[in-house]
Amino acid sequence: MGVRISSLFLVCRRLDESVDFYCRLGLKLLSRKPRNAVLGCGEDRGNVELHLHSELNEAEQAQYQVRWQPGSSGLVISLEVDSLEAVLNAAPPSSVCVPPHRSAWGKRIMLLKDPDDYRLEFQESPHSVVGEPNYV
Repeated sequence: MGVRISSLFLVCRRLDESVDFYCRLGLKLLSRKPRNAVLGCGEDRGNVELHLHSELNEAEQAQYQVRWQPGSSGLVISLEVDSLEAVLNAAPPSSVCVPPHRSAWGKRIMLLKDPDDYRLEFQESPHSVVGEPNYV
């Protein structure tokens, strides 16, 4: 049995603000409808899709057992980027939770929160830093 992550689904209170936020950070808008948007990320920005959806109505909440609540600090979406500084420059200053630093496991990381308080960990690609060891 082969398993891979094909998409992530986030319920958003402020869909337009969330779409703008993720596009500013380099995700590609693949499709947009009144209640949802699909963004791509990955090598060609289409490898994994991020589905953003406006709040679900009561029938949808009951059917799918999904509802909006402020982003959980127990959920972290991890994204690999070429440059943390480029992300930092594109991100609204109020979104920074943890500024760029070297983690205990050797990767350069930073954490942002999106408009719905979902936590995003950005890891700098080990290939993007010249002269740094390639941590795995």
